[in-house]
Amino acid sequence: MERNIDAMENGYQEFVSALAHVFEANELSGGHRTAATDAALEKLKLQRELFKVACDEAEDLVELVKKHICLELPGDRATDSVAPKTGGQDAASLPPNNVVVLDQRSKAVGTGTAVHPNE
Repeated sequence: MERNIDAMENGYQEFVSALAHVFEANELSGGHRTAATDAALEKLKLQRELFKVACDEAEDLVELVKKHICLELPGDRATDSVAPKTGGQDAASLPPNNVVVLDQRSKAVGTGTAVHPNE
């Protein structure tokens, strides 16, 4: 999962850098279309596509984790964290066990290993 986040961050930085190069090339050319402005625009298109791919891959991983968790949780256990609780626990908070299990499962999906609920 960290790899996906790093890829998105790097893709974003490269996209912003390419955008800055477009502005610089445009300013140097006096607003005229030149080989330098065309090259800068092509690089911007490429970086946009690479950033989009990184975002799509991260989104796919999130969806996979959500599906994996929903398949493993029996019944309403997946929605227990948002149901009102008795005994003083805040209805919007997650019980510590669910946070740990969610973190373990998201890491397991990212690495392809199995995590069992009682681990």
